[in-house]
Amino acid sequence: MLLARHEWQRAAAAEAILSQRHRNAPPQLIASSTDAQVRREDDDERRLRRFYADTDLLSQPDTLRRYLFAPMPDYLAPLAWYGLADDLTSAARVDQNALRYVAPPSDTLPYFERAKAYDPLCGGLIHEGVHAQQQALSWRHPNPIRRHHYDSLPTEGIAFYHEEMTLLGGLFDDRPHSATRIANFLRLRALRAELDVLLALGEITLAQASDRLVRTVRSIADGRARRRRARRHAGGAAVELPGWKTADSRPPGGRAAALGHGFRPRPIPRSAVAGRQRAARLTTLGIAGGIRPY
Repeated sequence: MLLARHEWQRAAAAEAILSQRHRNAPPQLIASSTDAQVRREDDDERRLRRFYADTDLLSQPDTLRRYLFAPMPDYLAPLAWYGLADDLTSAARVDQNALRYVAPPSDTLPYFERAKAYDPLCGGLIHEGVHAQQQALSWRHPNPIRRHHYDSLPTEGIAFYHEEMTLLGGLFDDRPHSATRIANFLRLRALRAELDVLLALGEITLAQASDRLVRTVRSIADGRARRRRARRHAGGAAVELPGWKTADSRPPGGRAAALGHGFRPRPIPRSAVAGRQRAARLTTLGIAGGIRPY
């Protein structure tokens, strides 16, 4: 609870500062069509790869597949409410591009889908795209036991960490509204962790939790019903998001303090991504040289 509240306060302050900094920025326009959104995401996916290389923040194999948007098929649309409409492929299709199916752009879309309609980087490439590439890297792991998905919480922590890393690294310097939106994402994820605890203790109801999300994070009300449905299948998962994000921040934070200006963050995020199945503590020790990473 204390960690979640601390993360929320940091994100709320960041959003307020960014909002003030970019108060005179021209309005951001939503994609004019699904095809326009798909084309922009294709360009942004290449831009994100260049950003990694230019800033030296993250390395990726040249052979790593892509994460792309595609129009929502008619047969899939009725089921899209149940989860994420994507195809991350499988260990047998690791070289095929991962796909995220998107609905026509609209201001009535749920919280994250609406954000992607304005900017495919937001909630798409810098979060779900991280999951897709992490899966691909894991499926290539030399140790077979590390290739498969056992627990999604470390994965969510890395994507949470990645959102803030790209924000601080300057990816959104030319997209002021997106920068502010990322800070709002961080507020949402931190608040979800606290609400999970309160729900587990029976101190609030699902309706109260949904109302607080909408009121405190200013997400759109359409997300309430979806979150109730998701709660039945994954209740309690959000509580560990800030913890795993903090765990992923510790290796680069410790190395930065020890090496000063000689610190290069690039090898550390990739090591965490490639071996996400192992415990965070083992990852930390492996990076520090204390044990041989599996």
